[in-house]
Amino acid sequence: MKFGLEKCNTLNIKGGKLADPSNVTLSDNITIKSLDENEQYKYLGLKQQLSINDSELKKEYETSFLKRLHMILNTELNAKNKIRAINSWVIPLLSYTFGIISWSKTDIVNLNRKVRTTLTRYRSHHIHSATERLYLPRSEGGRGLIDLESMFAKQIEKYRTYFMNKRSELYEQLRKEDKFTPLHLTSSTFNLPAYRTKQQLKEDLESGTMKGKYPKSLYHDSNIDKKLSVGYLTDGYLMSETEGFLHAIQDQVMKTRNYIKFIMKKSIPTVMCRLCNKTTESIQHLSSGCSFLARHEYTNRHDLVGNIIHQELLKNIRKSNKTSMPHYLYKPLAVEENEEHKIYWNMYIITEHKVIHNKPDILYFNLKEKSASIVDVTIPLDENINTAYMNKIVKYEDLKRQVKNMYNLNNVNILPIVISTNGLVHKNTRENIKTLKISSPDFIVKKCQKSVILSTTSMLRKILSEE
Repeated sequence: MKFGLEKCNTLNIKGGKLADPSNVTLSDNITIKSLDENEQYKYLGLKQQLSINDSELKKEYETSFLKRLHMILNTELNAKNKIRAINSWVIPLLSYTFGIISWSKTDIVNLNRKVRTTLTRYRSHHIHSATERLYLPRSEGGRGLIDLESMFAKQIEKYRTYFMNKRSELYEQLRKEDKFTPLHLTSSTFNLPAYRTKQQLKEDLESGTMKGKYPKSLYHDSNIDKKLSVGYLTDGYLMSETEGFLHAIQDQVMKTRNYIKFIMKKSIPTVMCRLCNKTTESIQHLSSGCSFLARHEYTNRHDLVGNIIHQELLKNIRKSNKTSMPHYLYKPLAVEENEEHKIYWNMYIITEHKVIHNKPDILYFNLKEKSASIVDVTIPLDENINTAYMNKIVKYEDLKRQVKNMYNLNNVNILPIVISTNGLVHKNTRENIKTLKISSPDFIVKKCQKSVILSTTSMLRKILSEE
């Protein structure tokens, strides 16, 4: 065994003050250098001498912290992996010093703010988006970033609990003498730094007039499949910029004319929609209510979801589990069939009796089982998701009866595929896809959700000139 003497130093202290340095020479003529008043020794990652220079170390750690943050945000990692990298490589740099260096509450708040402003600089977080969502878990509709304020408070609490519960002479003496560390072990009435719990973050988020609408739907609407609705977050397949932009749309903080006039309090000539000029311009209107956008943008967003479903059904006819091309390049034929299956795409269905609504997106026949499915896609606003679902059921009830009688079928299903403009998934959407005997229904729902999200963000980015 060899000792790393080159890493060793001595420190001469007399009466609590640094004495004249004198090196130590060992028996084999190896010298251990003594520290002078301008030198420090790095022990367990912290530079120290008679004491720890908090102000100097805080500057060093903050500089390294922000450097690492910039390095991560400069990568091409997707949104989830960027947050994971920050949590595992950037945040621990600071959290290691909590309870050792005297960080103040103000220091931690400022560092949290610098993280958010840096995310904004890299277009990963909109400047007006709800900060609560940054720190909520992805399974709760947040982005899963570690909150420095909560980590700071929890770490101080854990350290104090550890030292207070140890029963030995050493720890008892520490509790009597410690007046200088951030743990304040001499104080039995020490107040831990305040921070918001996950429940408080959710409550604060829901209390917002505009920013609270999406989370209220996600958390409390019984017609929403919460797990699939946050699939784009838990799976993390979006790029960081797109995820941040989507959250700004969900929080309704985009610079529509309504927002500029009534939230930003700026004077503008008109609040009417810049495209259709028929009603006031809001996020809801641009996302799903503008007659100008309905001609192409809404139709294209709708058809892309239909393409995904059609490609999956076509596997039954082509007897293959592979699709020939990406869904956004795919152009379904009006009719596809073999001896067991038949698919009509966006066709008027001729019936014995007149039916007003006779043009579903897909009419799929399983000739072997003597059954059919009426598949129709709809992409409503968050608050209209169940109304849109029920409207589809009612809309195609007459066609359902006619098709069943005309083709002498045992069963006909009406299967709406409902995903909101912001990616919320109706609770029956997965089961409806499963009823079509499409493999991996969860994957297909998320694929449809991704298509809707990308279409919505792309459309609004072009309209509002937001990057």
